[in-house]
Amino acid sequence: MEKLCIDCQVNISHRPHPNSVRCEKCLRKRNANYERLILRKKEMKDIRQKVYVLYNYRCAVCGWQASNGRFKDKRGKTIHSNGCEIHHIIEVSAGGKDEMDNLILLCPNHHKLADLGIMTEEEVRGYQIEVPLAHKLTFIKEEYEKVFSTKRRK
Repeated sequence: MEKLCIDCQVNISHRPHPNSVRCEKCLRKRNANYERLILRKKEMKDIRQKVYVLYNYRCAVCGWQASNGRFKDKRGKTIHSNGCEIHHIIEVSAGGKDEMDNLILLCPNHHKLADLGIMTEEEVRGYQIEVPLAHKLTFIKEEYEKVFSTKRRK
């Protein structure tokens, strides 16, 4: 019986492992996408904190913030969250960048409105806080140091 790759429908009956569901090419592509996603998540960690601080942990539109930001899950573990979400004004899939000028902090309701297009890009930008020059210079300095510190190590 012929077994096909679930992504590209190429015959993978020859693969040694009986539970294989993807061909080698699709496996490599999937792993590369995963690594790129992990790298982006690490890069966003610093920027995420700067966005929260810039907006004082509150929605840019209505000022909403969920209590003190500490919640307990079903098992009693403390979860830190202020309830607001970071929104890319121009979606990453449409060429938007993970930069302060393209990010805004919104409550879940306004985030959904922005995602659905009910709030236009212009409306969302109207609520955006201008990133102070000091933040921009600090960010540029940090990026500069990252680039040149990695080159020296090699």
